[in-house]
Amino acid sequence: MDYETLSQRLARLEKQVAEGERHLQTQRLTVENMESEGENSATERRILRQLELVQAVEVADRDRLRVEIQRTQPLIDLPLLFGSTLPGT
Repeated sequence: MDYETLSQRLARLEKQVAEGERHLQTQRLTVENMESEGENSATERRILRQLELVQAVEVADRDRLRVEIQRTQPLIDLPLLFGSTLPGT
């Protein structure tokens, strides 16, 4: 895959990981509130575990993609490094 495609996939994964964290926070609060009121939270706990598993997979994918992008990242644009023009150009 080329650098641009990988970067787009990484952006989507970053967004999914952030959304996943919000979902996890909401579900943890739901479980906490139910338990503090003495309600049965077994189903909500199972949902929380599933969300945690999905989040772990997405974080692992994101981290793997970050490494892949570092390996395929294009070289620094030399004109930027040496000024607007290179000698002999």
